[in-house]
Amino acid sequence: MICPECSAIIEKDSQKCPFCGCVLVRQQDTHKNNGEYAAPSKKKEHNVETGIYKLICVAMGLCLIAGSVVWASLLLRDRIDSPTKDNAVRQTAYDDDQQAGNLENEDADKPQTTAAPKKTTTQTTTTTANPFTAAVAPKYTDDYGSMYSSVDSLAIRIGPGYDYTSLEEGIPSGTQLFISAEQIDARSGETWCYIDYNGNAGWVCKSYLSDKNPTTAVVMPDELYDSSDVTSVTVTRYGGLKLYSGPGEDYDVLAVIPEDEEIEKLGYNYFSVKWIYTEYNGQPGWVVSYEGDWFNPTVE
Repeated sequence: MICPECSAIIEKDSQKCPFCGCVLVRQQDTHKNNGEYAAPSKKKEHNVETGIYKLICVAMGLCLIAGSVVWASLLLRDRIDSPTKDNAVRQTAYDDDQQAGNLENEDADKPQTTAAPKKTTTQTTTTTANPFTAAVAPKYTDDYGSMYSSVDSLAIRIGPGYDYTSLEEGIPSGTQLFISAEQIDARSGETWCYIDYNGNAGWVCKSYLSDKNPTTAVVMPDELYDSSDVTSVTVTRYGGLKLYSGPGEDYDVLAVIPEDEEIEKLGYNYFSVKWIYTEYNGQPGWVVSYEGDWFNPTVE
């Protein structure tokens, strides 16, 4: 006989294996094992904590309940909102039909449930017209006094800016102009004056106007530079540089030279070294090269 545990050959009627000590028990069903001994079966015992299973089941139940509540609330909200939206759309369509007189009978007191909302289309029109071809009138007018044209054929424009169209007729130098409005052009930074010349109302640049008649006598310099010694400078003073009839601020202002304008140094006085004799648009005069401060020059 063979031991079922260690497979050792032992005597047939042995009840215990001498090699491994296994207790041999004779099986009752002899037609299956032919009366041989076999080792007793060992039952496995499973010791499971029932509390863990209960806790897991409770947690799963709570999750299922929470999911059901959320799903039900979302479904209920959609059902509540949908009739409100549909009724609002139907009511709008119904009101439009009533205003247009499209209701066919008096029984249509309520909007039809199958009515679809009307679709409206908006057309956008793009204009490419040049805004600088339209005349601009001042919002407010007042008495700004009078000034004189310091250049010949001063252009009159239909708006306060160089981009606006100019009139054919120009203003001669020395013409007195009465100003009724002033406006600053954001693009150029220039001040424009609203005037009326020979029945033509429009705007002229203030930089080309003078407080005094430009026929005022201009002080001649002590020395004029030779043509080979003439140099050019650029106006750096913000807002422009005044052109005086003499080397001093007590003289008449003939014009205002715009910022970044280039002028020539034509002459000077012995005792007025900070003053430059120059010419701007055919008008001779004097400009100050600095105002007592070498760190803030008016020209460079």
